[in-house]
Amino acid sequence: MNTSYTLQADANERIEAYRKRQYPDASEQRIKSNFVLSKMIDAFPMSQIQVLMNYQELDYSANKKARSVTLSSDIHKRLTKIAELLGLTESQACRYVIYYMSEPQAPSEPTSIPSEIEEAIASLRKAVSEAEQALKTIEHYYSKGEQS
Repeated sequence: MNTSYTLQADANERIEAYRKRQYPDASEQRIKSNFVLSKMIDAFPMSQIQVLMNYQELDYSANKKARSVTLSSDIHKRLTKIAELLGLTESQACRYVIYYMSEPQAPSEPTSIPSEIEEAIASLRKAVSEAEQALKTIEHYYSKGEQS
């Protein structure tokens, strides 16, 4: 699937850093950036999804430019799921994953848990968090005797 995202201006350098870490003997001509970007999205651990929001401030001040990206439908679905869970655009989610995965401590391989299970767990965590927040709001409301 070919789509266009607004990525950080240094996306190529970040993708190149990941490529060098994962494929030290391969050149850019041998392993294309779109392939490496797909690997970055696929290897992103859904258990760390909330960590992506730590890149919000960095991303806000970063220079950005449009870039055409080719992703498989499965990888595009995964990126869409990440964006939905965090309430971000796909471009933002893609940039945040690039930030995270270009860090030296980022995982290099997909986790052993199937991505569908990881995504379901992340969705459930989000739902539980929202339910806990709603419970706190209700408890706060009724603790003040503001019952109707």
